[in-house]
Amino acid sequence: MTPIAIGTGLLWIVRPDESGLDASHSSMRFGGVVGLPGFLALVHRNREHGYDLRRIVEDGGPMCCEVMTNVF
Repeated sequence: MTPIAIGTGLLWIVRPDESGLDASHSSMRFGGVVGLPGFLALVHRNREHGYDLRRIVEDGGPMCCEVMTNVF
């Protein structure tokens, strides 16, 4: 896995809908599951990690440094 540059001032998101660019469940995937079931599994996993980016990264992600989120 590529090292994550935490502390660089960039915003990292742990769910695709956090960017506001695509909040449709059809675009969300987690653990090979697409759509609402994948989204719900992702939300559950993030809750287990307390939405703590460091814990999510240590457990293998997923997370994203989305360009438009940082540009705005």
